[in-house]
Amino acid sequence: MSRRKTRVTFTSNRKQHVRKLKRARDAGLRDAIMLAHGDALLATPVDTGALRASLAYAVSGRRQHRATKTGRDGKSATSAYEVTAPEGVARLGSNLDYAPKVHEDLDTPRRVGGPKFIEKPMREGQERYLKAMRARTVAEMNR
Repeated sequence: MSRRKTRVTFTSNRKQHVRKLKRARDAGLRDAIMLAHGDALLATPVDTGALRASLAYAVSGRRQHRATKTGRDGKSATSAYEVTAPEGVARLGSNLDYAPKVHEDLDTPRRVGGPKFIEKPMREGQERYLKAMRARTVAEMNR
């Protein structure tokens, strides 16, 4: 009886799967940070509108931000800058020098918004953001 040699070749789809995982992750992060961005906008103190207009986000890379908002005094404020975030990270913030001071100022009463205008909504909405991120990531993986 003769033995027959069989050759088996395996092809790795690892690179395609890694790309798909990263796209799904970023889509989930984007959905979550968009919700957080909206919540932070509502919680941001408004005087001229510049601080609210400056809030921007990025997910795994660079994003150009440009926004015009009108403050309660009727004046328009325009903000334009580039936001960057490392791969696998969602970043939300402001480019204004005084933003950290306003964010941390617990003593000044405000008619609209208040201190911790990024931190507080992020903490309060954490479960909602995670749920949105999970749903989008799973949907992207099942496409």
